[in-house]
Amino acid sequence: GPREYSSITEAEADLGFTISVPTYFPSYIAWPPVQITGQRLPTARVETVYYSQYGAKIMVVYQAALDDDGEPPQRLPWVRTISAEKPIFIKDNRVVIITATDGAGLTLNGAYWESDEYFYAVITSRAEREILTIVRSML
Repeated sequence: GPREYSSITEAEADLGFTISVPTYFPSYIAWPPVQITGQRLPTARVETVYYSQYGAKIMVVYQAALDDDGEPPQRLPWVRTISAEKPIFIKDNRVVIITATDGAGLTLNGAYWESDEYFYAVITSRAEREILTIVRSML
């Protein structure tokens, strides 16, 4: 099942794949991730959760291996309901920008895409405009 890791390096060593992290962080997001959770089975995946400099949970980056038939996971972290999806292209990658709500009904913005046998998602409680810059930094 899922387990917690104290660093990206520890998670990569245990999970056996390179974990993708943004190279761009808005000034209000603190590095390193506060929470790193991953598992190998049934699908190799990892979630890295970032907080603001004031200690509020603010962004999650999700990475999961596509299964044998290339299907992405059924559920995005933090997301209860997706209210809008808008496909765009960034650096020749099809990226779907989403507006969603979490379990408490708060608005979330995010994006998901597939690349090199992995499914990626970035979800944030902040404005959509930052999502594009964060995703661009991961492609």
